[in-house]
Amino acid sequence: MNHYMVVFKGRIAKAEQERTAFVNEQVRKTENDLKSLRALVIREHLQEELGRFGEPTAFGMVELVATPRLAARIERASRVKAVIAD
Repeated sequence: MNHYMVVFKGRIAKAEQERTAFVNEQVRKTENDLKSLRALVIREHLQEELGRFGEPTAFGMVELVATPRLAARIERASRVKAVIAD
């Protein structure tokens, strides 16, 4: 298993948002993207290739510990911008 950083596709921030509201919204969006990746792993029966996902961040990224095969599959997911090897 290798370590990766999954970067989700960008989001448009509302200029008038307060910092706390912005951070909370970004974490929520990352959580939703992460849920879709977890569903993909289960749907495609790739659980054996997954070590773990990290916690969602406000930066639209999560840590991934997985096989190179799973990392490549995740990189092709619709909401994923890139999977970067650590």
